[in-house]
Amino acid sequence: MLTLPHISGAVLPVLLALTPIVPAYATPPEPSDFTLTVSPSRMVVPADEIGQPRQFTVTNGGRSAIDVSTRTASFVVDSTGELTFRSDAARTAIGWVTVGPEHFRLAPGAAKLVDLRIAVPASAEPGEHQVAVIFSTPPPAGARGLSVRRSVGAPVYVTVPGDAVEAGRAGSARATGVVLPLHLVGPTVGGLVLLLLLGWMFRRRRVRPAAVPPAASTLAGDGDHQASSTSAPAHRGR
Repeated sequence: MLTLPHISGAVLPVLLALTPIVPAYATPPEPSDFTLTVSPSRMVVPADEIGQPRQFTVTNGGRSAIDVSTRTASFVVDSTGELTFRSDAARTAIGWVTVGPEHFRLAPGAAKLVDLRIAVPASAEPGEHQVAVIFSTPPPAGARGLSVRRSVGAPVYVTVPGDAVEAGRAGSARATGVVLPLHLVGPTVGGLVLLLLLGWMFRRRRVRPAAVPPAASTLAGDGDHQASSTSAPAHRGR
């Protein structure tokens, strides 16, 4: 029979348990056949920072070398956060933004810096404009079933200086966090489909860089299955 000791009138239970010994080291998980990470997952470019150089970091965390291509696309987001690619999207910045290199090869574990350049025309309407930068890889060789072009998209928001910006400074800036799910868009040429991830996005009239810390979007999987994730910062209200 086990007797519980008494301390200052209180009963202190004694618990006995067998705990397995865990080694101080652990075997790291095996990398996926395919893992493409883009950081940051979105960019917000204030009016006074348009001329500053900006870059995306594209990382191959998989076990095989991959070929990556870059392009831009116009899009709109409705009040529910649903994204639609439209070539006639209003307030698009697709004609102002260039990315490079357009094509490159990444060895397993390697990373590449992709430059983003913005040239706002003098006739641009003041306020916020947007464009998506898409990083794509071809379908995996020997994949069974439906072939998919694997892509990660990062939205870029550009604020053009002018009356709209000055009005935003006079009042309180508002931020809207939009979580966009994984979208399957297709079919496209050759029966392929575009698998596109646009993760956590912040839309704001005027945003200081410190208010929106960088995040990363990752697309991973093997030849037949894909999974996506986005590391998003916690939103702090003002």
